Amino acid sequence: MSGKAGNVQGNKFKGGNVFEAPRRRDYPLPPLRDDQSGVLFRDAAKKLGHHPFPTPRAILSQDYQGRPGCTYCGFCQAFGCHVGAKSSILVTKLPEADATGNFKLLTGAMCYRINSDNRGRVTGVSYYGPGGSDNTIEAELVILSPFIYDNTRLLLLSKTDKFPNGLANSSGQIGKHLMAHMMPNVYVAFDDRWVNVYMGPNAQKHTIDDFNADNFDHGGLNFITGSQISIGTVTLQGGPIGATTINPPPGIPRWGAAYRDFLATYFVRLAAMVAQTENLPYADQTIDLDPNVRGQWGLPAPRLTYDWRRPNELARVEFMMQKMEALGRAMGATHVWRAPLGPGAPGAHHEGGTRMGNDPRTSVVNRFGQSWDIPNLFIIGSSTFPSMSGFNPTLTIQALAYMSADAIVNRYRKNPGPLLWQRGQSLNRRGFITVLAGAVVWPLAGHAQHPERVRRIGVLMFSPENDPFTQAIVTAFAQALGRFGWVEGKNIRIDYRFAAADPSLFKTYAAELVGLAPDAILASTTPAVIALQQQTRIIPIVFVLGVDPVGRGWVQSLARPGGNLTGFISWDAPLMGKWLQLLKEAAPGAIRVAVIFNPDTAPFAPFLSRAIETAAPSFGMTMTLAPVHDDAGIEEAIAAQAREPGGALISLPDSFNTTHRHVIIAAATRHQLPLIGPIEAPRAGGLMSYTFDPVEQHAQAASYIDRILKGASPADLPVQQPTKYSLIINLKTAKALGLTVPPGMLDIADEVFE
Repeated sequence: MSGKAGNVQGNKFKGGNVFEAPRRRDYPLPPLRDDQSGVLFRDAAKKLGHHPFPTPRAILSQDYQGRPGCTYCGFCQAFGCHVGAKSSILVTKLPEADATGNFKLLTGAMCYRINSDNRGRVTGVSYYGPGGSDNTIEAELVILSPFIYDNTRLLLLSKTDKFPNGLANSSGQIGKHLMAHMMPNVYVAFDDRWVNVYMGPNAQKHTIDDFNADNFDHGGLNFITGSQISIGTVTLQGGPIGATTINPPPGIPRWGAAYRDFLATYFVRLAAMVAQTENLPYADQTIDLDPNVRGQWGLPAPRLTYDWRRPNELARVEFMMQKMEALGRAMGATHVWRAPLGPGAPGAHHEGGTRMGNDPRTSVVNRFGQSWDIPNLFIIGSSTFPSMSGFNPTLTIQALAYMSADAIVNRYRKNPGPLLWQRGQSLNRRGFITVLAGAVVWPLAGHAQHPERVRRIGVLMFSPENDPFTQAIVTAFAQALGRFGWVEGKNIRIDYRFAAADPSLFKTYAAELVGLAPDAILASTTPAVIALQQQTRIIPIVFVLGVDPVGRGWVQSLARPGGNLTGFISWDAPLMGKWLQLLKEAAPGAIRVAVIFNPDTAPFAPFLSRAIETAAPSFGMTMTLAPVHDDAGIEEAIAAQAREPGGALISLPDSFNTTHRHVIIAAATRHQLPLIGPIEAPRAGGLMSYTFDPVEQHAQAASYIDRILKGASPADLPVQQPTKYSLIINLKTAKALGLTVPPGMLDIADEVFE
């Protein structure tokens, strides 16, 4: 790899990607040389306040391990490298594998079936040889690693009586959630300079990551996620032939003398910008077997059902187009124009079809690429991606392949079988937690890791002590501490205070806890943090369920908090737009949404409600605020919302709303209003929720408490954001409201209450 790191072990370096996650060390080789397009792009991006960097590429910039560096010949993409500078598997891993004597490569063959026995284990594969011969290889382990279409097709073709819908497909997820990068282009051409993009390697030359993922504020944008933006050649090829594949600028036809003159003049003055725009994993974007079309081997062709043109994607593509146009103008281009978007077909980097997950009911493989259904079947490649990113997927595929290989060699071979426990096995929840505690906590107690001095932790909870939800949080937090070797009554003391969503109790209990001089404090929800901040700026505080910590001044930045606070973010503005989208899909008749919150316990309400108000018109909805302070106020607000048709409710993630959730849900049910809210809402009878697990977030906080007790400073512990969101639907409530939840929504739901 050639490139420039922007973040090495938390230290940021100019010239690299400052948004990247911390790397252990810089790239093995320096970046490839900048060409004219890269220089123009870099300078324009800096002028606009962005952070350009040379795109890391699997091309040698100089001699390395017996292979020569790039000669900048221009014949790169779609060509073999005449000197072997491109880090293709042909010149890297295949020679290493061949040298072991344990590797055999069969070319010109087509695998048409994965064989399995009555026990549900795979026994090998059948394939057609170059001459059409029918062959079988027996194996104790099968690793499936073609492109996503053949991965999916092979599993569907290998169905058995045990797996009638396709091998390893008890979840019904094979072939679903196809994703591909939409690749919107903006072209630039110059009258006053040569660009010569055909010289040197093709593809992305220089890049910005400022609008990728959550690197920017999505407030009011009506979409989530993002994209890298890069400059390079058109259709990955420079020169006159590449130029013929694009639409010329407005006013120039695609034929005749004017078109000829455009090509002759501008193929050396032309460059293309591209946004590798994410595609969300929609369940109705699928691969199945075509009933009519067959390929050269007589096998059913994989059939694709796909259209990326959805509100979220269209809004994101339009945003990226505008950013690329701004870059083109800043580059001083004479002509800046867009490529047409096309009919919704997939772009580059196809992913999905055998998705990875942590639940066998909603995924095909576990995080090691091992089939949930068949433990001696592993699936490798981008087909396992549950979601995508704004990056090329190659390095992620490689990382997952190495992780799978490590798991196979060091875990599976020693103890063949499932590498992860599966939900739904014959263990009840209480029994599983007991076994887990015995397996994890007991050995740590037998090998003490910490000094015997008793440490003290304060915990300020937002909810009542007797609430089952509270007890689940307290139990999860204590068990997580136990996994780090901290056992209450032995080497740690935990002082709990339960504010029960009472603003005065937050202040009282904050003062009490600070007065106990604990080694660290866990602050649950924003009111708890505010109350504790008024009492101490010294004692380390780890917050959970925090909202907008930078905007509220708790931390200097998410990466480097810089004070005595760090922790875990909960809800943010873009999530509110997602709530509206889901609410509208489940309840199409909803045109008015009331936002329920208590101003005394939800100081973040303006931050979230602005996002809702901004997003509402795009879903044909209007928003009203419904501040409440007690049970009577809840009834009055919900009754008012029900007086006219088309009403719906959003219950903000407010400690008051959580504590009074049964009152809110009862009123919503009584007045026949669909409600979306935090995770407790559908479990209490509301319609739905799309959020992270707050119990799990409290357990995660134990890792930061552990690190602080071992000497880490909260100033150096980055604020973390949820990485997994779950869609929970109460189907019983939907039926009571007369709503028909779309099948596609039910397909992607993580939990459905019947």
